[in-house]
Amino acid sequence: MTQRVLLVMVLAAGTGAGMVPTARSQEPADTTVLAPVVVTATRIPTRRSALSATVTVLQGDDLRAQGIRMVTDALRDVAGMHVVPGGSYGSLTSVFVRGGESDYVKVLVDGAPLNEPGGAINLADLTTDNVERIEIVRGPASVVYGTDAVSGVIQVFTRRGRGPLRAEASLRGGSYGSLEADLAVDGGNEVVSYSLGASRSTTDGIHPFNSSYDNLVVSGALRVTPDARTDVDLALRYGDSEYQVPTDFTGELADSNAFQHLDVIAASLDAGRFLSDKVEGRVLLAVTENDGGFDDQPDGPGDTLGFFGSTSLQSVSRRSADARVNWYATATEVVTVGAEYEREHGTSASESFSEYGTSADAAEAKRKNPRRSAAWHSRWVPGSTRTVSSARSSRTARAPATRGAPARGSARRSARRSRSPRSSRTSPTRPSPRGTPTSIRSAR
Repeated sequence: MTQRVLLVMVLAAGTGAGMVPTARSQEPADTTVLAPVVVTATRIPTRRSALSATVTVLQGDDLRAQGIRMVTDALRDVAGMHVVPGGSYGSLTSVFVRGGESDYVKVLVDGAPLNEPGGAINLADLTTDNVERIEIVRGPASVVYGTDAVSGVIQVFTRRGRGPLRAEASLRGGSYGSLEADLAVDGGNEVVSYSLGASRSTTDGIHPFNSSYDNLVVSGALRVTPDARTDVDLALRYGDSEYQVPTDFTGELADSNAFQHLDVIAASLDAGRFLSDKVEGRVLLAVTENDGGFDDQPDGPGDTLGFFGSTSLQSVSRRSADARVNWYATATEVVTVGAEYEREHGTSASESFSEYGTSADAAEAKRKNPRRSAAWHSRWVPGSTRTVSSARSSRTARAPATRGAPARGSARRSARRSRSPRSSRTSPTRPSPRGTPTSIRSAR
């Protein structure tokens, strides 16, 4: 059995000399620990003990202390969740909640959805870097989050800075050419808090050729609370990954240059203000951009028989605006009324090379999703036995408009290692049963 050697170096800077003390060691003897608060289940900060939904909260500091760097590794220990990787680091990784399909789980980063239109998602590159907590709701949540949340919701929250400026850095190395490095800076006060993190991990993989993996992640968050009634949160997460694929469809080592790549940008702006002592207005703006593809050039001058090469590019964007009004009628009753508008746009292009010639294909699809919702929440308080949640939601999804078009994005990276499609033709694109253009989902 191969033994793995791991070298770890950690640097920390803070107000005092040496390592920064943990939060537990900094707590005064008379510190009161507040009950955990969950946001994802109802979109209203609520104590976990007062929720009827099944919720699990994973703290980012605890995960990093255990050496858990990938979100999928953290989800393995959660009851009712099954994580299925397609291979080594970087391969397609799906999660199944309570027996539902992998596209039945809504995945959010600070309110910005990571799912492709239709619910499909690859969690292979999502890390715990600069993560404050992960909230997991197991069970249907479609009324609150739409049709992607049939079996559950996973939301990742970026770390908020607290106290004086603090910086952390670490460097780890191991076998198979593995190297991980990360840097984090955070701080803040009652008015402004911030955090910024960056990490990169690389490995040569377990195969003798073309099995490396490279993942770069940059994330940040800014919170401003100008007064007791107003709060504004801005969050951004960027990921750039490349995964080399040395095997063919049978699992045999057969390819020396095939690789897949993905760039993801998720940004959100969440602002709220109490208009009175009992009425709160909130607005959430979110943008998600997925830009990736697959590249398999001929392995050499002699590779000219059969189907010997292909390229595919895909670009998917989701932009949404959400407005809600929360009326805190009593200490236990909250009424929420809101509306959401989402615009989805996707393009795809592919080209294949064979001894019979070159063929190309391209498609474009757009969809608009307006949704209205109303909810009533009855929360538990000491002396009460009620834990009730009721909601109604209506969504009008307009049929996607499709037409042939060259894919945008991804060409920046593919131009370095592949040929651009030399021709394009419109391919028939039919909505899948969940309303997702099949041509957009096929190249993920």
